[in-house]
Amino acid sequence: MRAVRSWIAGVLCLAAACSSEPTVIDVPFTEADQSAVVIVEAKRDIEAWAVDPSFREQSPVLRRLTDLSDSAVRTTVLFYERPLTQLGLKVGAQEILDSMDQGVPFPDSAERISQRVITAQNEGTWNTIDRLPPELSALRVAGGQDCATFSVEDLALGGEDMIYGGAVLDAESVMLVVSTTSISEPRFYRVTLDGTRRLPVNGSLAGFRAEHASGGRDAIYVSGTLDGAPAIAVRNSADVLAFVPPREEPTRALAFRAILAPPEDSDDSAQFYTVDERGNVERFITEPLSDPHWDTSAANPDVRAGPVTSISWNGPADVYFVALDGKNLIRYAREEYVLQDTDLLNELMGVTELSVLARIEGLGVFAGTNSGHLLALSGTRWEQFRRDAGTRAVSAIAAFRDGFLMGTNIGQVVQYSASAGFCETDMYIGEDRSITLILELDDFMLVAGTRQGGGDVFVSLLRPL
Repeated sequence: MRAVRSWIAGVLCLAAACSSEPTVIDVPFTEADQSAVVIVEAKRDIEAWAVDPSFREQSPVLRRLTDLSDSAVRTTVLFYERPLTQLGLKVGAQEILDSMDQGVPFPDSAERISQRVITAQNEGTWNTIDRLPPELSALRVAGGQDCATFSVEDLALGGEDMIYGGAVLDAESVMLVVSTTSISEPRFYRVTLDGTRRLPVNGSLAGFRAEHASGGRDAIYVSGTLDGAPAIAVRNSADVLAFVPPREEPTRALAFRAILAPPEDSDDSAQFYTVDERGNVERFITEPLSDPHWDTSAANPDVRAGPVTSISWNGPADVYFVALDGKNLIRYAREEYVLQDTDLLNELMGVTELSVLARIEGLGVFAGTNSGHLLALSGTRWEQFRRDAGTRAVSAIAAFRDGFLMGTNIGQVVQYSASAGFCETDMYIGEDRSITLILELDDFMLVAGTRQGGGDVFVSLLRPL
């Protein structure tokens, strides 16, 4: 984690001290903070800055006040554990807009908010507040995130033909799970800006056939079969491989159709979810290490569940999954299964199928279709977020900056920004490439999938210019 010292974010020159050294205000950063928004209110003026602790010399917040005799200065700081690029803000002074119909509000995902009031007689102290005052939460600032352009670098992966999934290992590397054929044992590769490297495995994969993979920094979970029986292999950060104990009856023999590791910073991170061939959701609890176990949930009573094609986390014990050949969208929450039966879904399902689900932090849950539509969950209803607009089958969705990237089965990469909307020009990394995986790292995006017509696995690194 980046080490961050408290740094000078504000310089306030008080009336009583203008002829001498100004009062220096240090913003109380912690090591976890990756960015902040500093708001300074003086009389009727409001100014705001977006700051990055990594580049404090390039983003100072300087405010000189010549008269504090009849007013106070209120400084409010929102701290974020996400970089400014993901918040949709540029470093420096923010343009505050007059119209409520323009721009964007300050991101509401702040880890904490601190406030300090300064007068001519008192420099004040920092206090933590629960939420922004209404007059600040109502402010709108100009969208700061422009559409990105990328350089593309293709990496070799040794002729592998199947890709099952991947996980971000750290800020600069990804682990991919692949195999030469559908009946070959899976292999693990580490991907960085320097290239690809096959990883060792401390454990036997003999007889194991992979089907799906999901994971985070601590471990990656691979579902499939072991000597013909449903099984899940776990590979941890120390290259150790082990198999999860089998489930109990009646689901023991049911094949896994999807596996999902929740976000590592969530309350759900000490477990993973599976969906079997009958649409039953189960959880495997990984902690405490002395007692890992299956938590068998209520059986799915809906016979229309059918084969599962995609799954997305929505919150603790709350997941969505696509079933019955893309015709049903089911939510599992509080141990209940609810078929999402909205007018929009009924209308679209006559001509298309759901192909992929994804949850984007700060934006919500999205569902892509095989005809290029993109749906968004709004409250309890699904709404059309984007019509096909010439897009082919949506096959992958992943967070990028303040929005997301959407991949298709013809190598198309569509970019969306919360502050700028959909970018006018899409990017293509190869029309023969079907994108099945997009992962976000600090300095690049990894895009992977298979070449159409039975080709091999491709891996491309997209670096914003």
